[in-house]
Amino acid sequence: MDKEALLKNIDDDVDDDLARVAKKIGPDAIDVLVEELSGSKIHIPDARCFWDRIKRIIRDKKIKREFNGKNLKEIRQKYNLRTSQVYSIARKRKKKYD
Repeated sequence: MDKEALLKNIDDDVDDDLARVAKKIGPDAIDVLVEELSGSKIHIPDARCFWDRIKRIIRDKKIKREFNGKNLKEIRQKYNLRTSQVYSIARKRKKKYD
């Protein structure tokens, strides 16, 4: 039996979180989750926290690209951050690429 057929046989009220999620998101998405997170213990935040995190990741990526050490005031004002926050984000970039 293929994965799609297996998921169709799961009842909507099944008492297994992963099986319910698999039925909702489909076999391809479950394969990605299993490949990336197999064996991990993860915390799934509520939707607001999750999307706030995604926004912060995107913002930090932009700051890493834009910040050159001489434009601190501009970056602080543009992203409404403190000096220490800008430097912290910049240090993360340096550590990743060293």
